[in-house]
Amino acid sequence: MLLVALVHAAPLRAEEATDTAQVRALFEEALGLADEGRWDEAADLFRRAYDLRPAPVIGYNLASARARGGHVVEAAEMLERVLRDSATREGTRRRAQELLETVRPRVGRLTIRLDGDPQRTTVLVDGEEVSAALVGVAMRVDPGSHEVTVQRGEDVVASGDVDVDEGGSETLALEVPPYVPTPEDVARGATGPDPRPEPEPELVRQWWFWTSIVAAVLVVAGAATGIG
Repeated sequence: MLLVALVHAAPLRAEEATDTAQVRALFEEALGLADEGRWDEAADLFRRAYDLRPAPVIGYNLASARARGGHVVEAAEMLERVLRDSATREGTRRRAQELLETVRPRVGRLTIRLDGDPQRTTVLVDGEEVSAALVGVAMRVDPGSHEVTVQRGEDVVASGDVDVDEGGSETLALEVPPYVPTPEDVARGATGPDPRPEPEPELVRQWWFWTSIVAAVLVVAGAATGIG
């Protein structure tokens, strides 16, 4: 899980040089924190540097720090992004692939099943809202203990704790009570099931649409410059 150094491949304009100086300062401070084993603090500075300059080498170091801190889901997602980036140099790509092969087996899976009446609810894992699309299917989570809560508005209507082992898979079923309209719901007419979503746009099936997207990506990739 070796951290890698930040280098420049070409001279920069004045405004780019200013930004790069800020990125380098954050990067070098993050390396110092990593040397002390302060992985969460190092990750915070690597993330700030990456927000300013999303260079693959910074992304790799951010992933390394998150993995050492036990946040393997974020680490895997960043490594996958680094590997997809056409600007990633061979050395960084090789390190990212090697690290990803050690991180992926540590990622856990959690399926949250809502029984009863889940309408007008929001699911949170460790205080972070979960997309409705991930409820009922296995989602990637860091190994360890997780608190799951189900809310209607500000009210918690169901909750539970679950422990997920490294590389393990768990299911947490929560019983959700029936939805009872509040006076405010009645006043605004929101007393029935959740409104049906807008119909999804029809899928594009013409072959030339995909080739035009590929061409656009190649043009952008060819014009991209920066730290690699």
